[in-house]
Amino acid sequence: MILSTLLAAPLLVSAAPPQQAPPRRPRLVSKATGPQHYVGSTVKILQVSDDVDKPRRTPTLSRSASKAGLTGTDLGSSFEHKGKLWFLFGDSRGRPGDKDAVAWSDSTSPDELAVNFHVGRDGKFLPIHVPGVGMGAYEVPSHGISVNDVMYMVSTAGHTREKTMLKSLLSRSDNDGRSWKVLHELSNDAFINVALVRAKRSDHASLPADDVVLFFGSGHYRRSNPKLAYVPAAQFGRKPAMRYFTGLRDGVPQWSPQEAQAKELFNHPVVGELSVSWVEPIKRWVMLYQGKRPAGILMRTAEQPWGPWTEPQCLFDAWNDYAYASFLHAGWKSGRKDNFHDAGLENRWGGPYAPFIIDRFTKGDETRCTIYYTMSTWNPYQVVLMSSDVGYPDRAPQLEFKETTLVPGGEGWITSADFTEVFTRDEVRHVTTRKRGGAEMGVTHTAIEPTPDATLDFTYHGGNAEIVLVRDTSPPPRKIPDVRLFYRELKNGLHGEVVEATIGPMNDDVDVEMHWNLHRHVGQRLRLYVIDARAGRWGFINVSEMRLRSSLPPAPR
Repeated sequence: MILSTLLAAPLLVSAAPPQQAPPRRPRLVSKATGPQHYVGSTVKILQVSDDVDKPRRTPTLSRSASKAGLTGTDLGSSFEHKGKLWFLFGDSRGRPGDKDAVAWSDSTSPDELAVNFHVGRDGKFLPIHVPGVGMGAYEVPSHGISVNDVMYMVSTAGHTREKTMLKSLLSRSDNDGRSWKVLHELSNDAFINVALVRAKRSDHASLPADDVVLFFGSGHYRRSNPKLAYVPAAQFGRKPAMRYFTGLRDGVPQWSPQEAQAKELFNHPVVGELSVSWVEPIKRWVMLYQGKRPAGILMRTAEQPWGPWTEPQCLFDAWNDYAYASFLHAGWKSGRKDNFHDAGLENRWGGPYAPFIIDRFTKGDETRCTIYYTMSTWNPYQVVLMSSDVGYPDRAPQLEFKETTLVPGGEGWITSADFTEVFTRDEVRHVTTRKRGGAEMGVTHTAIEPTPDATLDFTYHGGNAEIVLVRDTSPPPRKIPDVRLFYRELKNGLHGEVVEATIGPMNDDVDVEMHWNLHRHVGQRLRLYVIDARAGRWGFINVSEMRLRSSLPPAPR
């Protein structure tokens, strides 16, 4: 597979534009009880959409631009249907009119997630068509579900300046998402964006019926609290069968056929897109949504669908989880930190929204469980796959750590050419690949054996050469005579899967901080590269000495 050319396209109107990025701030301490987020565990796994992951300069597994003409999108809620994992994407690039798309995947591993699309005669993705609805900007699929091998979708409709989405509709597809038939208007009040979950009394004894579909919904976009309803699975698609949670009486949930009587599950009126899942290893319902105060991707948990729900925990903080200049664009007015923004949008900040849990990838135990979810990034206008660890950190072994200083090109590194020099900046050693004015090219690399909760921290500035971390499944040759050829091989995965990559910002004025969490690679061998395969004025990179924080084996008892 050959690395695609990076193509830029105008940004579409999204269903969920985030606000201007906030300044860096201290991470808030969670006040939630029950399962906790392992702080610092949240990482980007891969980019789901387009042909090229621009922040990493690597091909995507989906190749959605080449295969279906889809070059950018958002949302990406998912559900199981006929043994496949199906996705509903929002306003998408590739067709005029902010059209939406259906996709599916056979992937059973998060590291191998690739999606496929229904395509029309022109070879481009077949847009979602809901009769009577334009499916333009803000008219997007919210969530889907499969009941008795029939695919159902809730989509939003209508848009005004005062109200982002006016109502929602429930539609049915009998041909796996190629066409849709509207069954009824679902809501114009509290269930406009929804999360649909199938649940059975055999697994959850307190449910109101043996087999139900739960509706978790939000109303006024990002200005409402979530509510809950259900319908027996056997009557799914019939609005008169819906019952709305109205509160508890002597600890027993009460239900009403009147939506107006539905009770809010908690007070945090910021909810827009949301997802809810029963996470079996921790025996909790988990809800994700984008919030503010605290800002970021928030998580609440509960033992029952109606709660009580815990206080929010910040699962993903774009600043404290080092996403800006890594895979969320940092607006240039704050200082040029990256170059992977969409065309003409160098001053528009990226931002996280629309977190949708993917149940089939959940793994782990009560102490430490990894959940996976799609998330939209706004700029670049793409969907990425994320993971976060939750559980009970106080029950896990308490680790001690040591720090090792890595100096690229120094002791323990294999270097292909004389292309680096050491200098000091702000009393910190740095390595530059700018030797001989940037005309020299080369590679230096070293092996890393990640331990539990290991991290790698460094800063960088300068040109657009790269720092790359790969799974070391095919080590490089001792001598690399053609750096440019080796670079193409490296970025196309011929020397191991690229799991992280950082590209210089073409700016000498700002030191960009980078923090890589290596925990998910425990048991694997990694290789860290500093590679300069570029000539010209900005064909270099300056990298600080690196701090590898590794956990020590537990002391023998």
